[in-house]
This record gives sequence, C-alpha cells and structure tokens, in this order.
Amino acid sequence: MMISKQQQQRLSFILWSIASSVIVAQIQITPDVDEGFGVDPIIEQAIVDPEFGVDPPVDPEFGVDPVERPVVDEGFVVDPMEQPAIDPGFGVDVPNSCSADTDCNSDNTEYCGQGICVPHGQCLSDSDCFNPSNNVLPLLDTTKCVGYVYCNSSYQECQRECSGFDCPGNVPQTECRVTGCDQGIPCPGALYCVPDFCAVDCPGRYFDSSGTVLTECNPITADPGFGVDPIEQPVLDEDFGQDPMEERPTVDEDFGQDDPIEPPLLLDPEFGVDPEFQDEVGTPESPVPDASGQCRSQSECTTVDEYCSNGYCLPQGSCLTKYDCFSPHNSLSTATLGVKCVGHLECHFASGKLGVCQIECTGVENFVSEQ
Repeated sequence: MMISKQQQQRLSFILWSIASSVIVAQIQITPDVDEGFGVDPIIEQAIVDPEFGVDPPVDPEFGVDPVERPVVDEGFVVDPMEQPAIDPGFGVDVPNSCSADTDCNSDNTEYCGQGICVPHGQCLSDSDCFNPSNNVLPLLDTTKCVGYVYCNSSYQECQRECSGFDCPGNVPQTECRVTGCDQGIPCPGALYCVPDFCAVDCPGRYFDSSGTVLTECNPITADPGFGVDPIEQPVLDEDFGQDPMEERPTVDEDFGQDDPIEPPLLLDPEFGVDPEFQDEVGTPESPVPDASGQCRSQSECTTVDEYCSNGYCLPQGSCLTKYDCFSPHNSLSTATLGVKCVGHLECHFASGKLGVCQIECTGVENFVSEQ
C-alpha cells in the first residue's frame, strides 16, 4: 500500500512523540539518577515543536488584496423614498404625439389614437377599437366566432370576446331604425361618427382628428348644460297681466258715445207735422187765415215772401205757433228785429188773423217761453 509523503511525516511524528514520552517517563521514575548523567552539559535539549510536521492552516485571504471598507454608521437608515427614481420608460421608445393620422408614420402602419401614434390593431381603450382610422379587421378576422370587440389591456390589442353575443354583458345589439349618426346633429370638431349599437337608442360615438371621443356630443353621457351659463330665472308674478275683477274700475257704458244731441231751440220740432190748429187760428177743417195755400215743403210756396209752416204757405214774419218764429225759412220783419231790449220772441195773435212774431221785452233771454 502506497503512503503519501504527508502521511509518512505524520507517522514519523507520532513515533517520535511516543519515543520521547518513554524516555521522559524513565527519567522521572529512576531514583537517585543524576539528571545530568549521559547528557552533554554543553548541548541543551531542544524544545520539541508540537505542531512539527503539521501543515499550517491556509490563510483564506492569502494573495487577496484587502479592501478598505468604510465605517458604517449603525444608526444610518436608508429612506426608500429618497432612492433615485427609475425611469419606467428606460429603453422604451417614447410614443409620438399626434393631432391627426398624417402626423404618424407615412407607411400607413399607425393611426392617431387619443393623441398618440398607435400601430394598427392596438389600442389604449375600447373606443380605439371602433375608431375608423384603426384598421382592426385583419386582426379580428383571425378569430372566427360570435362576440363583441374590446381592448385587451394586457396586450393593448383589439380582440374579439367569443361570448356568443354582440355586446358585453351577454346582450344582443340594439335594433335602431335611426341612429345618433343619422339625426344630423352637428358636433363641433368631430371627424367621424360611429353608431353604438350596444347602447340604448344607438347614440353616435364621435371621434375628432386625434382619435379622441367627444363625449360632449353624446346625447347619453353629455351634460346638456356643458358650456352654458345657467340663467337665473326671475320669480314670476302669477297675477302678472291679469287685473283682478274686484279692482277693475267701473266702465262708463256711454264712454266714447256722443251725448244725445238736443235739437237746437231754433229748430221747429213740429216742422213737417200737420198741427191741430187752435180755435183762434182755425181748425184743420177750416182754412188758415191769410194762407195762400197748402204745402209739404218750402219749394211749394210760390213766392219768396212766404214760407211753409204746418202745411201752409204763410207770409214772412207771421206764425201759427211760437215755434214758427224760430223757423230758418221765416224772415222776421225789420221792425221786429229792430226792437232794442232784452227779451224773447213770441207769437202774438189777433182775433181771426195769423199771429205775428214779436219780441217780449221781459229782461230775460229765453227764446222759448213756457206757457
């Protein structure tokens, strides 16, 4: 059997140790032995190294340059909030902003969705999958099933959910004869209008040129007061414009009506009426004294010295009644009008003759006296 050099050294050391122990024991047991007997007084015994022949342990840092470590402050606490922020977009291409499809790649591989250039078929929300600028048909044609289209947020990709229904929630599409896009309601800034057949009354979903949905034009989600300052309505008086019946003034029934015109005193109220003559001037059966004839009007009296009164042509200045003195066709005599006094006209009769119009100087201007 072969023994390694190291094992030989260890065996020699063990044998030497045993021999040394025997010699020391003999010296200690032997009585009255001169400790210096047989020992060269000149040569001192060498001290035996107990680790002779034993390989020393290997220094693990032998050949390693020691690193000068800084003194660590045991009370030092690292605030995780103070660590430098990591850029989540490190190594990721920054998306290009856009306001229209023309701002994106000219090779027609991107569309403008919600103000960001997005590859066709990808999306940021469900509305992007209905944007007419997003060509999702090649991607959706790979899934042959009945279901609704939605945006898979894990992949940011428009996909079809094979639920067997055209709308989320396992409901069918709404049947609308007229959609929100057919009503012709203008939506400022809108470029496209896509009907939403999964909502009540099929409202229009309006997209602007940046691919953003204009919610203020949606009749379902829009606030009707958006952009309109509310008008503070005044408190209306319920009685405004209505006059209470008890407060109405008394209306004069004759208001606006001309007062009845009393006949002028100069008019003969019996003009044209055949009178029943008094005894002193005769009766209807007897002719009137001094009358030239009968008449129905002034034109039937033949001379200018006559006037028609009570059916007879009478001489000017004469009278049958006091009213004849006021007839416009009866020209009073100069003698009658020449009387200078204050009084009134009267018809004075003489026996068997016509009356004569004369002024009664009574001091009172009363054209028609009471008899």
